[in-house]
Amino acid sequence: MCRPFDHVLRRGAALCLLLSLATQAGAYAPAATAMRIKFAPQASASAAPESALAQLREFAVLGDTDASGELATRLLDRFERTGDRRHLHEAMQWIARDWEHERVVRADLADRVLSRHCARPALQRHWLCTGGD
Repeated sequence: MCRPFDHVLRRGAALCLLLSLATQAGAYAPAATAMRIKFAPQASASAAPESALAQLREFAVLGDTDASGELATRLLDRFERTGDRRHLHEAMQWIARDWEHERVVRADLADRVLSRHCARPALQRHWLCTGGD
């Protein structure tokens, strides 16, 4: 059985590991501007490889809202190509998770969900599709 805050401890340990590796490599300078992560451009014709989604998930779990936005976009793309509802479900979780933090970034994703997916039975009662009721 997990302790209530095990996930917080794991995230903190992962962040400490990343910071220590970056410090040893000379890539981390606290006084410098924030380090921005650039993601590989998505190929429109083929599905994003699972490893790319895994990498985005890792960064998103650590609180990178750019990564979670990109992950939600790629998951919606996958859902639209394959029809696999798991991708839609996960995309909606990432959108909801960071909704208050990145309202501007989420606007495009929200418009996309509202215009293309709210008519689906799985989302008809979702707070985003009902206007927050």
